[in-house]
Amino acid sequence: MNVDIDNTKLAGILRSLDKGGRLSGKRFLESPYFNSSKELLKLFLEIHKLIDKDKPLDKEILWRKISTDKTYNDVRFRKYCSDLSKLMEQFLAQKEFEKDPVQKHIFLLRGIKDVESQKVINSTLREANELSEKAEFKDGDYYLNQYLIQRSFYEIFDFETRRSDKANLDEISKYLDFLYFSEKLRISCEVIQRQNFKAYDYNLSFTPTLQEYLKNNNLVEQSPIIALYYQIHKMWSDFDDEEHYFKLKSLIAEHAHLFTPQKAVEDLYTTAQNYCVKRLNQGEGKYLSELFVLFKMLINNNLLVINKELNPWYFRNIIVVGLRLGEYNWTEEFIEQYKNYLPAGLKDNAVTYNLAQLYFYQKRYSEVIRQLQSVEYDDLSYNLNSKAMLLATYYELDEIDLLDSHLETFNTFLKRRTDFPDERKKPYKTLIKFTKKLSRIIPKDKTAMNKLREDIIADGNVANANWLLEKIVALEH
Repeated sequence: MNVDIDNTKLAGILRSLDKGGRLSGKRFLESPYFNSSKELLKLFLEIHKLIDKDKPLDKEILWRKISTDKTYNDVRFRKYCSDLSKLMEQFLAQKEFEKDPVQKHIFLLRGIKDVESQKVINSTLREANELSEKAEFKDGDYYLNQYLIQRSFYEIFDFETRRSDKANLDEISKYLDFLYFSEKLRISCEVIQRQNFKAYDYNLSFTPTLQEYLKNNNLVEQSPIIALYYQIHKMWSDFDDEEHYFKLKSLIAEHAHLFTPQKAVEDLYTTAQNYCVKRLNQGEGKYLSELFVLFKMLINNNLLVINKELNPWYFRNIIVVGLRLGEYNWTEEFIEQYKNYLPAGLKDNAVTYNLAQLYFYQKRYSEVIRQLQSVEYDDLSYNLNSKAMLLATYYELDEIDLLDSHLETFNTFLKRRTDFPDERKKPYKTLIKFTKKLSRIIPKDKTAMNKLREDIIADGNVANANWLLEKIVALEH
């Protein structure tokens, strides 16, 4: 028999509560409407005492705290835990319910269906409509709410039996269409993008004729949400026509404010950025500037920092693009302005590494070394890329002895690390191999330079390949 409840659902829920969540949970359990058991409230409080002391959630210790019966009863204790777990699930659901006033009024509409007061019904309907219309964001959730409000109106006024009266079926149908097609398009767009990474089969009905149907029925013109997902769908399904991307960028500028910040970033901006990256990978350099424009749009629309936190992936990618475009002053200001929004556990590594990148582009090589030698990165990606940057820095300084030593150290690191696969190591192994060859080339040895260039291009999977090719060009001159 397990002596503790550390791995139970209840423990997982209670550990997830912050200070505010605990206080709200306590108030919830103190409410006689939701809970009439003093033992469950005691159990809630005692579990948190053990969590705070980082002690195991021992069953018998908890039993002695909540029960007057000194003999441990496993059946009863498990019943207490089960009941508290259900109440905590109800508490979490209630918390989410309280966040959405429109949904609260929609449920209220269901609750007053049988109330014999026209004034109450009219007032509640009006409030539900007003709240929905005043909602800050008007994405798919708005269409869902409008559909449910119109359905409630139909049911409250019993149009099912009043066949001769004009019902609101056109409004029900309109919002159902908006909801269905916006979600259908969103899912279809995600499938297309996922298949760029892994060719799974997805069985989506109606998808092949979706664009044609929407265009023929003017739904694209009627709904900006549908228009955005429609344009994303066009952009990916007709990839070679770049006009679809530019139309999407224009629509994002015009309508992204209708989405929650997180959805705007994930569904719109990240999608447009992925398109630019794919174009860049096909050798279309102008899309680097397009990426920079999209990043600036995020910043200007206050979408980069969500819930007071900046995604380290965005922080790093914005810096890389800024540096590649030669926007050094802008990038330095960006690092300074946004570094404090990074998650606390990742901030030091992210700032140190990205400042090193800035100094490398500015050819401040001694500062690059100082930055990179001061930190051993926990994050594997930072670790690998910092070693690759240090390699390039020693080469740029013509410190051949230091370079050779670092190449050996880097190679040993890759051999000894067994916690990531060989395919992840390969780009760095080939970087080491080609850098060693590069450092041994005699100036003006055109044959050796051409051979090295051909080998790098033929390999197609070399870390810092562009830097290597640039160094070959520099040797030629």
